[in-house]
Amino acid sequence: MTYRLKNSRWGLSFLLLITTLKIITSYSLSHDKFLFYFSILTALLIITLFYISYTFTIQESLLTYKILLFNILIYQRVVLPEHIKEIKFKRFGWNTKGAVIQTTKGFNMRILLYSPDGMMEDLNKYADENNLFISKTKDYQLLERRSRYVS
Repeated sequence: MTYRLKNSRWGLSFLLLITTLKIITSYSLSHDKFLFYFSILTALLIITLFYISYTFTIQESLLTYKILLFNILIYQRVVLPEHIKEIKFKRFGWNTKGAVIQTTKGFNMRILLYSPDGMMEDLNKYADENNLFISKTKDYQLLERRSRYVS
C-alpha cells in the first residue's frame, strides 16, 4: 500500500508572504539589488517547496521511500527486511503515532504523518510477517489502547 505525507503548507505560505513583502519594500525603499535578487531567489525556492511530495510504500518483501519534485523522482530508497535492525514505534507530539526504522546501512527512516490512516498497523503487520524486531514505547502503547476505544 502506498502512503503520502500530509505536509502542512501554512508555514510555507507564511514565509512566501513575508518574502513577497520583503521584495516589495526592498525594491521601493532602497535600490539594493543584492537584497532584491536574494529575496526573489528565496521566493522561488519557497514556491518550489510547495511541489515536493513524499511517498512511502509497504510491499510484501520491501519498503520504498520516495521524494518527488513536480512528480519527478529525486530520491528513492528501497529497504529489504535483511537491512532493518529494528522498527521503533513512538509517540510524536500529543496525539501522533510514528515509527523509526533503524537500518544497517544509511540513515534511519522516520515515518510520521502519512495518509491514509492505518499505516502504523500495516507497518506492524509487515514487521510480524518478516520477523523483524519491534519495540513500542509506553506512550505509543497508550495511544494504541486509546485508539481502540475511540474508533
